[in-house]
Amino acid sequence: MTHISSARSAPSLSTRRGFALGWLCAASALFLASLATPAIAAPKKSAGGKAKGSASLDSLMNDGVSDKKKGGKNNKELDSMLKEVQKPDPKPQVKKEPEKELPSLSQSDIRNTMAIVKQKAHDCATSFKDKGFAALKLTVGKDGKVSKVTIGGKLAGKPIAACVEKVTRSTKFPESKGLTFDYRLDVR
Repeated sequence: MTHISSARSAPSLSTRRGFALGWLCAASALFLASLATPAIAAPKKSAGGKAKGSASLDSLMNDGVSDKKKGGKNNKELDSMLKEVQKPDPKPQVKKEPEKELPSLSQSDIRNTMAIVKQKAHDCATSFKDKGFAALKLTVGKDGKVSKVTIGGKLAGKPIAACVEKVTRSTKFPESKGLTFDYRLDVR
């Protein structure tokens, strides 16, 4: 019968170093993991030596509250981190386009637009069988619309004045900075 020897040869130095290094890495990883995850407290035992079953959650909550009183600094750091996370998103800022600089109404703009008013006012004179001079005071807005018309002169207070006012308000000037001006209109 052959007897097998159970004696082993001693591991080499490099094998022993590798083994020790492996244990060191494993121990370090476990240590770091224990720092990253909170420890769960074991249920407290009652006076009889038994764990409190229904009170274990309450005791954990109470332990958490008492930790705040003891450890202050870590809780303040956590609170500040939570406040950063819980901040509402800032509202997106709407970029405003700069207003384009509008030109002033030129004399030719006024002359051309009032020529249209004069033609329409002629229709008023024909309808009402009345004629004369109207002293107009016009206010033109930035959008070119006539926002205010005052009629003076010979036609003021007559039915034809309402017609002239209506055709003047319906006329549109080019967009501009806006202007208030007087204009003498011969309605024939």
